[in-house]
Amino acid sequence: MRILNISPINFVSSINFKKKEIENPISKDAIAQNEAPSAIDSYGRAVVQKRNNIKNEAGEVRFWTITNNDGFSLYNKDGALIYEKAKTSQGLDKETYFSLDGKKTHSKEFLPNGQVEFKFYNEKGEVERISTLDYVWGSKIKQIIPKPPISKETKDKLPEYLYHITLSENYEQIKQEGFKVGYERDLTLYGDDAVFFISEHDLTNTWCNLTNNSDTTRNDSLLARLLKYCSKDDTSELAIFKIATSTLDVNALRLRDENDVMCSNPQETFIKGQDLEDYYLLTETLSGASNHHCNNFEAKNICDEIFLSERNKRLRQGLPLDLIEDFKNKPLEYYHTKDVAPEAIVASCKFDISEILEADETEESCELTSRAIIQDCLDRMK
Repeated sequence: MRILNISPINFVSSINFKKKEIENPISKDAIAQNEAPSAIDSYGRAVVQKRNNIKNEAGEVRFWTITNNDGFSLYNKDGALIYEKAKTSQGLDKETYFSLDGKKTHSKEFLPNGQVEFKFYNEKGEVERISTLDYVWGSKIKQIIPKPPISKETKDKLPEYLYHITLSENYEQIKQEGFKVGYERDLTLYGDDAVFFISEHDLTNTWCNLTNNSDTTRNDSLLARLLKYCSKDDTSELAIFKIATSTLDVNALRLRDENDVMCSNPQETFIKGQDLEDYYLLTETLSGASNHHCNNFEAKNICDEIFLSERNKRLRQGLPLDLIEDFKNKPLEYYHTKDVAPEAIVASCKFDISEILEADETEESCELTSRAIIQDCLDRMK
């Protein structure tokens, strides 16, 4: 069964350069004095380090790197650590990521049992959530630190019905078995496996409104893009299911702003001004032929995590349901992290999107056709 899955970032990368854990690897004073700082590894041995600066075309230092035979760390121009690759006491890789201003956002650590542990941090630097994945398959093993319960006031604001769109080949199986989480991996970026839903308001309004489209390189609506995404090998027949929200576990329900998900160029959409210049400078430098620490993909992954930290955090953790009113004019997506029984299905139907698949993504008619097709489905399921 192919569950609707929109996961733009594959973060389980394989950066394999080695590094000892060091103490106080760099300071602002060391930068000002242009001196290589000293360091002690986890075994109490002195580490010989090499420090390099990364300058823009104007000759301004924008970043610093600290490397040795086994390691790699990255700092902003003021000396704040923004990325580090280290070795744990078991000799396994651990990556720690920070925002551009040096606030710790998350870490990824390989465990002796073959799993990968992800820790997510709040604004105070405290662990907010822990997820453990199987490294081989990327499937979710467990999640620690439960989400707080949803208030009655928030429950009353939820739509009466939610809708799920998928391939028509899944139609009979879903009607018999309901929705199962975990069929596709990495659904919410190594956080939770989930089943995705959309409200009628979003299907007929916010997802169809081109002004809600943060991706200025495209003229098709998010709805048109969703329908194209749901198709497989240009399969034109899809299915839509109407679900009673009251049957769902609201404590397993979260929100996402779909502009965070479906943007084809998040770098230029979410990064502006000097930060965008720095993004391209750092990506190009880290992926340079002389840099043996990371290839092009790994360099881009590191920079995406640093510069897009707020957007990526929203994707991983979702938006709490109590923000539903604040985002009522945004193209929202609901995701439910538990199975949904077939009894929750109120109505369903199949529909064809051949007209949309044949349309160019810059044609406004594609948006109008998408809206008309979905409205016909909603009418048929009343």
